Amino acid sequence: MDNYALNHNWRTPLSVRAEWQTAIHTSVNGGESRSALRRYPKVYFSYHVSDRLSYFEMRQLAQADGFIVPLWWVSSRLRQSTGFGDDDMFFSDDYLGVPPYVWVDGDFYKVNTATSSPRKLVISGLLRPTLAGTKIYAAYPVKVMDSPATTFYSGTASETKQLSMMVLGEYYCPRGMAKSDVQDLFSAKQPNKSSPDSSTSEGLFSDFLAAGGADNRLGLASRSRESHSFSYLLKDQAEGHEMWEALGRLGGRMEAISLPTWRVLPLIRSYGNTLEFEHTPGVFEALDSTALWILERDGTTATALTNYPSISGDVVSVDSALPLAKEYTPDMAVIMRRAQSARLSSDTVEFLYHTPYVTEIQLGFTEV
Repeated sequence: MDNYALNHNWRTPLSVRAEWQTAIHTSVNGGESRSALRRYPKVYFSYHVSDRLSYFEMRQLAQADGFIVPLWWVSSRLRQSTGFGDDDMFFSDDYLGVPPYVWVDGDFYKVNTATSSPRKLVISGLLRPTLAGTKIYAAYPVKVMDSPATTFYSGTASETKQLSMMVLGEYYCPRGMAKSDVQDLFSAKQPNKSSPDSSTSEGLFSDFLAAGGADNRLGLASRSRESHSFSYLLKDQAEGHEMWEALGRLGGRMEAISLPTWRVLPLIRSYGNTLEFEHTPGVFEALDSTALWILERDGTTATALTNYPSISGDVVSVDSALPLAKEYTPDMAVIMRRAQSARLSSDTVEFLYHTPYVTEIQLGFTEV
């Protein structure tokens, strides 16, 4: 199989789409069972090729049964130097996974075996010595999915040639993360402040409104089967790998997790260390030890409320563990954090790589 080190033009994001496949069976009494039809996701991606390929060469790639390319968003670094003809490559992380091939210093090598402790890939001998710290890329056999799109800019060398490809065979996606770690990941991660969903720039407050959308506000949607959309910006390779591992554990629409959702609460007033809210049936009753956070419009987190709510008629009182820094009025942002069981809304997830390390991802969840 031929190989090509096609370079992506990073002036545009590199789109990577992972597709799991879940079979959902619903019985006559409303019960539901799910089964995963894929252990690993099908992966599609789009290169904006920066290499000087002719249209004829692009057509050749499109008509090929398959060829091998490096995946520029999946890389690691050698932990120690290797000599000419060496078979073992040691790494300090597991970002590569277990690819069928690797790309090193302009050459492709078939991966024979892999070990996790120590993290090592065994290949067919290196063609030249390689220094510690050298970047190694995972490489996979792929096939072009449709006719290549080519745009020529008159009088310049900046040609945009787009190739949409599908990874052949199984794309390694780690599945070892515990379910509790997946929940902790989404609990700790804040939505991306530059989310395209956000129509304002009022800081954290608008981000959480944008992340949940209008159906995330109290009284505007049913309490059951609500949908939530979150956009995250993953700022380094470790965060990107962790997200891939979390999504591999969820397996598309297979697994449900306890997802933190955010809602605007109808605040009446505050005094001392107590806040009073209008009673919205079905909301505060579901609160146990879930935290409430006061978020101001400038993006400042004032304090967390961790005590149980007290319901009296149309008023709900919640005490802060610490005295409040100020009195709060209804025009200030008060957000409730609530844990709700939810699954991914789709078996398809798209990653937008702005660089090999900076990634944007938007996830939709549906409450169960």
